[in-house]
Amino acid sequence: MEKNNKKGTIKEILNKNNFGDNSKPSTNDDKISTVDSEVDKEQNDTYNNINSNGESSVHNEHSNNSNSNDSNRTPDNSNNFFLDIMVLNELSQACQLAMNNISFLSNIISSKKMKKDLVAIYSQYANILLQIDQHFEKFGEIPDNVSSYMKTMSICGLKMNTKFDKSNSHIAEMMIEGETMGIIKCQKIINCDYDIQESTINLMIKFRDFQKDNISKLNAYL
Repeated sequence: MEKNNKKGTIKEILNKNNFGDNSKPSTNDDKISTVDSEVDKEQNDTYNNINSNGESSVHNEHSNNSNSNDSNRTPDNSNNFFLDIMVLNELSQACQLAMNNISFLSNIISSKKMKKDLVAIYSQYANILLQIDQHFEKFGEIPDNVSSYMKTMSICGLKMNTKFDKSNSHIAEMMIEGETMGIIKCQKIINCDYDIQESTINLMIKFRDFQKDNISKLNAYL
């Protein structure tokens, strides 16, 4: 199957939306929009600090070595794995935010069955986060933690969105929209055929499929 042509850089894909920010249901509320833009700005500022020359060099390396296997790469030099580290950091922060949001939502859910399902989803996010940390160890890097500011703003968004509607259906809708954004972003990066290690791609596929499974479970509560 032919890969899609690259539309913009991987940084643009990563900055567009969070992988799994489930605090953003469709709404016209100005306050919620303000919270969303603040969280997006915080995330974008993180990636704006990345040296654009480093990203260009990675794309050049991809064009010259498109047939190289992962086994021929040496994970000791993190400069050769700029894109891997960007993606892994995005996945790590998505898991951290999702777990933070689920912790909040589980306390306002009245359905024991739904709470049980959310706890199971939380545990799976924790498991994926552990695997991400193991990938960082391979590259000799330490993952970025989600800032307290981002966590606080995300919870503020959830509080606003559930102020007048704490129903299972509304909470499920919020989470499904967050999971859907994560699936789209993962698939875009996978389709673009960037110079990323196969192990990183496989982790993204696992993360994407996990979010698809979450949507299937949450559909029952709509």
